[in-house]
Amino acid sequence: MLIAETLALVALDPASGKVRAKLARAQHQDALAVALLIELATQMRLGLRGEVVVILDNLPSRHPLLTACLKIARAHSGMLTPKLLLHKVSSKLPRLREDLLDALVRRDILHPSKRRFWIFGKKTYPVRSSQAQNEGLIEIKRCANGENSKLHGIALLGLVCATGIVDQLLTYEEAEDAKSRLRLLQEEIAAELSANN
Repeated sequence: MLIAETLALVALDPASGKVRAKLARAQHQDALAVALLIELATQMRLGLRGEVVVILDNLPSRHPLLTACLKIARAHSGMLTPKLLLHKVSSKLPRLREDLLDALVRRDILHPSKRRFWIFGKKTYPVRSSQAQNEGLIEIKRCANGENSKLHGIALLGLVCATGIVDQLLTYEEAEDAKSRLRLLQEEIAAELSANN
């Protein structure tokens, strides 16, 4: 499952299909766009050259949203900083939340969407597979306590912390362990980068 899909899925109330108020930041447009860009970076498709983002691998992805994101990045390869590329992706994929959740509907993880009011109102996506939602939460917990140190898991944990939902998804001890783990990783990376310069 994509990092963005996991973020979008764990934020849903299983029965109503509405986003939980305390987890709404996980389904924010920019958070999901960042998740797609980070997914491409963990797959070694995007990288940095100095201050700008460059394409490392041009092949299409198995997921249409990653392919769309890669197409946007390709059009601006070597020209934009990560922040500017994020704004491009966010503006060019305006239905990102719905597209991610609709992809989960097609895979039978969510029930087909419903609108609260006939035409108006935000779509709701009741959870069909509580197992998939629980697996997303378990993956976050495993990353927080150090059982999963794969790049994909660390990226997911970083976004969970960056969106501020870590304290709602994990116990206090697990959340503090997650934050501590990410701080240590940041210090190690900074030390490695300064040693190489």
